[in-house]
Amino acid sequence: RFNLPFQYNRNNRNELMALSKLVNIRLREVLREEKSGVYGVSFAASPKHYPVENLELNIYFSCAPENVESLTASALAVLQEVKEKGCEEKNLVKIRETLIRERETSLKENQFWMGYITQSIQNGEDLGDVLKYTDWVNTLKAEDIKTYAAKYIVTDNYARFVLRPEN
Repeated sequence: RFNLPFQYNRNNRNELMALSKLVNIRLREVLREEKSGVYGVSFAASPKHYPVENLELNIYFSCAPENVESLTASALAVLQEVKEKGCEEKNLVKIRETLIRERETSLKENQFWMGYITQSIQNGEDLGDVLKYTDWVNTLKAEDIKTYAAKYIVTDNYARFVLRPEN
């Protein structure tokens, strides 16, 4: 878990969403496919507005106890890699496709609209931004993701939690 200050606005939340997609792809490729150390791994970015603007970044995975150290090191290496190298084109295509597909599905759900309208009003954000989202996604570039990583992957305030089963 990493905690850092965050300016809570729609643009920053969108940037985080795109960055999260890449980190999840890379964590799955490295921890699951390359290392065969986990069945599933997740990177979650949780921006908070109230009571204080901040950002929590969490990486979750389950593994054999003897793999905790090496897989934790691999997960941290993925974060560093994303900061240094950004995004390959093949992953950028996946990110764009996923973001657009998820939005298309969400637009059909009342829950999305309730949350979007409520959040827009609470945060003084333009309701019309919903019309700009697809254009924003389609113009995402690999350099943008690298910029987002530099902005949001800050590992100074880091805590590691390991749950161990009873022997």
